[in-house]
Amino acid sequence: MSRLHQFSIDFVAEEDRLLLKVSTTDGQEVRAWLTRRYVRTIWQLIAKLLERHPEVQRQSDPATRQAVVGYQHDKAVEAADFSQPYQAAEAVTVRPAGDDPILPITLTIKTKGNMHTLTLSPEAGKEVALGLDSDHLHSFAHLLVAAVKRADWQLELPIGDKGTTEHAAPEYLM
Repeated sequence: MSRLHQFSIDFVAEEDRLLLKVSTTDGQEVRAWLTRRYVRTIWQLIAKLLERHPEVQRQSDPATRQAVVGYQHDKAVEAADFSQPYQAAEAVTVRPAGDDPILPITLTIKTKGNMHTLTLSPEAGKEVALGLDSDHLHSFAHLLVAAVKRADWQLELPIGDKGTTEHAAPEYLM
């Protein structure tokens, strides 16, 4: 089974899209274009996933729930390694979804325990499934917020009680 090695989200101005790249420890890479509309839609689902964490669910007060999400986000982002540039290009042996990035139009999310599987499905062709634990989901959210800021799409992507993230704007996660 392939394990996540690294992922990145870059703004590509010529396409006015975000390019998601995900590499695995066994040399596979998948790439997907994320449009503004798609990001706006999936963000609502990601925010709901972050709120499903058991520690968040134990809180009865909505403001406290949001504060816990914000705390968990800060903790996950501080623990993540954003220091290494995305390096999959040289190590890639297989691109199971093809050489060109897919253009997903739907997103399906399944949760089992602490693992969330996000399946990005294009209109035609192979879909991409990302298995992310809670910490990786927070890192993914953080990278998405940073890329949207670089794109200047003027989307509000709130995380917890802080609105948008206040951390540095990385482009990749180790």
